[in-house]
Amino acid sequence: MKKIRFLEKMYNSESLEKTADYYRWRLLHRVGRPDIYVLILSEGSDQLEIMHASGLFQPYYREHPPTVAGFASTYDEAVAICVSLAACVYHDTGDADIKGFLK
Repeated sequence: MKKIRFLEKMYNSESLEKTADYYRWRLLHRVGRPDIYVLILSEGSDQLEIMHASGLFQPYYREHPPTVAGFASTYDEAVAICVSLAACVYHDTGDADIKGFLK
Protein backbone atom coordinates (compact mmCIF):
# COMPACT_ATOMS: atom_id res chain seq x y z
CA MET A 1 0.00 0.00 0.00
CA LYS A 2 1.36 3.39 -1.00
CA LYS A 3 1.36 6.40 1.31
CA ILE A 4 -0.49 9.65 0.84
CA ARG A 5 1.91 12.48 0.01
CA PHE A 6 1.78 15.96 1.52
CA LEU A 7 3.26 19.18 0.23
CA GLU A 8 6.05 20.59 2.32
CA LYS A 9 4.14 23.87 2.65
CA MET A 10 0.52 23.10 3.44
CA TYR A 11 -2.34 25.52 2.86
CA ASN A 12 -4.71 25.09 5.80
CA SER A 13 -7.69 27.03 7.04
CA GLU A 14 -7.00 29.11 10.14
CA SER A 15 -9.22 26.87 12.25
CA LEU A 16 -6.99 23.85 11.50
CA GLU A 17 -3.53 25.41 11.69
CA LYS A 18 -2.83 24.00 15.16
CA THR A 19 -4.22 20.53 14.42
CA ALA A 20 -2.87 19.99 10.88
CA ASP A 21 -0.19 17.54 12.04
CA TYR A 22 -2.84 15.51 13.85
CA TYR A 23 -4.95 15.21 10.71
CA ARG A 24 -1.88 14.39 8.63
CA TRP A 25 -1.06 11.54 11.00
CA ARG A 26 -4.66 10.24 10.88
CA LEU A 27 -4.65 10.20 7.08
CA LEU A 28 -1.22 8.55 6.84
CA HIS A 29 -2.20 5.80 9.26
CA ARG A 30 -5.80 5.51 8.01
CA VAL A 31 -7.16 5.99 11.52
CA GLY A 32 -10.80 6.98 11.87
CA ARG A 33 -12.61 9.24 9.43
CA PRO A 34 -11.47 12.84 9.94
CA ASP A 35 -14.35 15.25 9.46
CA ILE A 36 -12.41 17.73 7.31
CA TYR A 37 -11.98 18.63 3.67
CA VAL A 38 -8.71 18.14 1.83
CA LEU A 39 -7.28 20.02 -1.13
CA ILE A 40 -5.47 17.61 -3.41
CA LEU A 41 -3.45 18.15 -6.56
CA SER A 42 -5.44 16.86 -9.49
CA GLU A 43 -4.02 13.97 -11.48
CA GLY A 44 -5.66 15.26 -14.66
CA SER A 45 -5.68 18.64 -16.33
CA ASP A 46 -7.50 20.34 -13.44
CA GLN A 47 -5.46 22.19 -10.84
CA LEU A 48 -6.89 21.36 -7.41
CA GLU A 49 -9.69 19.16 -6.17
CA ILE A 50 -11.67 19.50 -2.96
CA MET A 51 -12.95 16.37 -1.33
CA HIS A 52 -14.07 15.19 2.07
CA ALA A 53 -11.21 13.41 3.83
CA SER A 54 -13.27 10.24 4.21
CA GLY A 55 -13.01 9.84 0.42
CA LEU A 56 -9.31 9.10 0.83
CA PHE A 57 -10.24 5.85 2.57
CA GLN A 58 -11.75 4.44 -0.63
CA PRO A 59 -9.87 1.45 -2.13
CA TYR A 60 -8.78 3.45 -5.21
CA TYR A 61 -6.62 5.77 -3.11
CA ARG A 62 -4.70 2.87 -1.57
CA GLU A 63 -3.07 2.24 -4.95
CA HIS A 64 -3.22 5.83 -6.27
CA PRO A 65 -2.47 8.07 -3.30
CA PRO A 66 -2.98 11.78 -3.94
CA THR A 67 -0.78 14.69 -2.99
CA VAL A 68 -2.53 16.72 -0.29
CA ALA A 69 -2.03 20.48 -0.51
CA GLY A 70 -4.11 21.55 2.49
CA PHE A 71 -6.88 21.02 5.01
CA ALA A 72 -10.09 22.94 5.67
CA SER A 73 -12.80 22.40 8.25
CA THR A 74 -15.66 23.26 5.85
CA TYR A 75 -16.20 23.16 2.11
CA ASP A 76 -16.54 26.96 2.02
CA GLU A 77 -13.15 27.35 3.71
CA ALA A 78 -11.64 24.97 1.15
CA VAL A 79 -13.05 27.06 -1.70
CA ALA A 80 -11.69 30.23 -0.06
CA ILE A 81 -8.22 28.66 0.17
CA CYS A 82 -8.36 27.70 -3.52
CA VAL A 83 -9.42 31.22 -4.53
CA SER A 84 -6.72 32.93 -2.47
CA LEU A 85 -4.11 30.46 -3.70
CA ALA A 86 -5.09 31.08 -7.32
CA ALA A 87 -4.87 34.84 -6.77
CA CYS A 88 -1.45 34.48 -5.14
CA VAL A 89 -0.14 32.29 -7.96
CA TYR A 90 -1.44 34.70 -10.60
CA HIS A 91 0.08 37.68 -8.79
CA ASP A 92 3.48 35.98 -8.43
CA THR A 93 3.78 34.25 -11.81
CA GLY A 94 1.32 35.93 -14.16
CA ASP A 95 -0.51 32.69 -14.97
CA ALA A 96 -2.83 30.28 -13.17
CA ASP A 97 -0.71 27.13 -13.07
CA ILE A 98 -1.32 26.25 -9.43
CA LYS A 99 0.11 22.72 -9.69
CA GLY A 100 3.31 24.01 -11.27
CA PHE A 101 3.64 26.65 -8.57
CA LEU A 102 3.13 24.16 -5.72
CA LYS A 103 5.50 21.49 -7.00
